[in-house]
Amino acid sequence: MSEKLIVAGVVLLILIVIIYMLHDSDLVREARKMAESAANKRDEAKEKGEVEIADAPVIKIKEPGEKKYHEKKMDRRECKIGRGDKNQIVLNDKKVEETHAKIEKKLIKERICYTMTNFSKINPVELYNRTKDQYEYLGYKEEVELDEKTVFYIGDTKILIILNQKKHTPSKTEWVVNEPESSSKAQSSEEKSGMKYGSDTKKTSKASAKQHTDRSESVRVVTRNELDI
Repeated sequence: MSEKLIVAGVVLLILIVIIYMLHDSDLVREARKMAESAANKRDEAKEKGEVEIADAPVIKIKEPGEKKYHEKKMDRRECKIGRGDKNQIVLNDKKVEETHAKIEKKLIKERICYTMTNFSKINPVELYNRTKDQYEYLGYKEEVELDEKTVFYIGDTKILIILNQKKHTPSKTEWVVNEPESSSKAQSSEEKSGMKYGSDTKKTSKASAKQHTDRSESVRVVTRNELDI
């Protein structure tokens, strides 16, 4: 036993001597500089934060027991909703999971849209289907595109999302370059045939209609126009 203690003491003494000899060496100084540089970069990234999105949608929330909506603005590309503190929208509702749903801004074939994904199996998101005038459950990890006004329940919390449709329009002082005649004709023919935008829009609406058709029957009773505030 005493021999082991002596060996351990010798090894510890050697380590102390080595650390003392190297504490001010070039190698240690370089390692310190690299660590400080990495820490500074992390701090700068935190200060800058994520880029704020343009024309952000307005999110109106009415939690259990509240009579009026309180308003939040989605200022990041991705917005998670749930009870957890790490979500962008934190709900005080016992029927809401840690991360219950996600709203995301997407660019699909030159078209900007917002989608919502349900992450709950226990209390899935209940989406209002204005065509049927009833609420329907979303499937686990089911993603739907949001309309100009979309209303849904997460647990007993009612949420209304209003998309901002503002876009920059050219003024009279803009410098406009005339397109070649052939290009203008090609563009007009595309617009007439619906190749540029129409076909995509039709496909989206058909897919959306199919999703609504395949979902379960009415969940909550609709008593008024759910899109009114």
